Formats: sequence, structure tokens, C-alpha cells
Amino acid sequence: MCIRDRYTFNLLPVGVKHQNCINIVGNGCAVNLNSLFEELDILSEQEMNISGRILISERSSLTTQAEVQMEQSQESKATKVYLGSTRKGVAATNISKASRYGLRIGDLKNWENFKHKYHVLYQQIHDVHKVDVNTQVELMDIKRQRQYLLENNMIVNTLQYIRDALQQDKRILCQGAGGIGLDIDQGTYPFTFSVGCQLSLIHISEPTRLLSISYAVFCLKKK
Repeated sequence: MCIRDRYTFNLLPVGVKHQNCINIVGNGCAVNLNSLFEELDILSEQEMNISGRILISERSSLTTQAEVQMEQSQESKATKVYLGSTRKGVAATNISKASRYGLRIGDLKNWENFKHKYHVLYQQIHDVHKVDVNTQVELMDIKRQRQYLLENNMIVNTLQYIRDALQQDKRILCQGAGGIGLDIDQGTYPFTFSVGCQLSLIHISEPTRLLSISYAVFCLKKK
């Protein structure tokens, strides 16, 4: 999404450009807090009012530097494996989630519990992939970012939020990336996303029903 034809956002929804839109980073997203705050800084530089307009699902995954390094090490010149990943840790974050030791944004609400889970996650990845992260520095950064998110009430139960919006007949736009060709089951495996990306998955990640969807728009990117 571009603002004044200059900036592109990879995490925040397109609705941030429109002052009357509430923007939700949903359940299936992998949230790298550093990337998130870089995009928030861009909005601040543009003097765009985002107060109360950006919400993050408490069930969305939190990406750590260990997961970024893990993904980068798996796709490198040394391994000669090139799957075309973004190398931003999304696939590694989904691996952690599926392995049941991944972090969620909602974990930030309890700092002591979060720190414990963080160290468990880091140890799991460090033991297998030999990553090297200054955990003290990263925890300090996360704690500072956590304070901002909590002070601005950005971490919410988006399942309930969307359910309430549907009952109020609010219009909802679900934004996704990729298509059937990048679906991990139906696509050109192994050159796919690390998760499914079919339209039907909207009903899994958010409390919608088939009849709630009025239409779908598919966009193709020209190289």
C-alpha cells in the first residue's frame, strides 16, 4: 500500500490510508514488531491520525530475531536452497506455532510469562539451528514496544470484535496475499507459502460465514 506514491507497507492493512477505517492485523499474521513500528513511524511522519484505528489480534504470532535468523540460514548460499522466501522469519514463525512453542501477541499482556516463553522458544531454535541473538537487547526492545501497544489498546480479541461488527452490519474487507499457486497444499510446492492461502480460510481465521462474503477481488502483480 502506497501513501503519496512513496511508501509501501507489508504488514499494515490498506485501510490505514482512510481515516474512517478500523484496521485489524488478524489471527493468521506473523507480526515482526520491528517491522510494525517502522511502518507506524512512516504513518507518523505523514502526520496521519492512527489513534484507535489499528488493532492487532491477540492470537497473531510474534516473530523474533531467532526465527528471522533461522529462516535466513535455511535459505542461503551455504545450503544452496532457494525457495523464494522473504527471509523475514514468517515461515520460521509458522514452524514455531505448529510446534506449540511459538509466541503470540497476546502473550505480551503478561510480561513475566512472556519472558519465560521467549527463552523457551529461543533455546529450542538455538539448539537446532545454532542461531545467535542478544536476547537481553531484544527483550528490552520488545518491552518498549509492548508498552506502546498496551497504552494504545492495540492488542484485542479480534474474533469478538469482528463478530460484533458483523452483527452491526458493518462492511468488512479481508485483505490477504498470495493465491492458490502459493498455497502449501494446492500450490507449486515447495515454492509456496508456509500456510494455506485459499479464500475459504477466511472462515477459519475470522468468525465469518460463507453468506457473509459479498464478493472477492483478485489482483495480479505484473513483473
